[in-house]
Amino acid sequence: MSNRKRHHPGLELAKEIKRRGMTPYECAVRLKLRPPRIYELCKGMTTLSPIMALRLARLLGGNPEDWLSMQAAYDLSVLERKYARELRDIDPWVSKNEG
Repeated sequence: MSNRKRHHPGLELAKEIKRRGMTPYECAVRLKLRPPRIYELCKGMTTLSPIMALRLARLLGGNPEDWLSMQAAYDLSVLERKYARELRDIDPWVSKNEG
């Protein structure tokens, strides 16, 4: 398990929008979405869905897998912290052949 805290992909989106001189509103319009959807994503209030990853890859270039990978890494980071005690209590499997 990783102790490294991951950032929500929406924060990366906010940086990318700003870097390109766009506003979240303009990004939403270009993506054919309601602006609150982008504002919520940029603030980390909602998850980045596969369809959103496809839309962002189309608009910004790159590939949707990168966006989904960021979301998965963030989700795992949150869950590792939330369930740290439970996970520590699980004894790893050791094969008889390994010992």
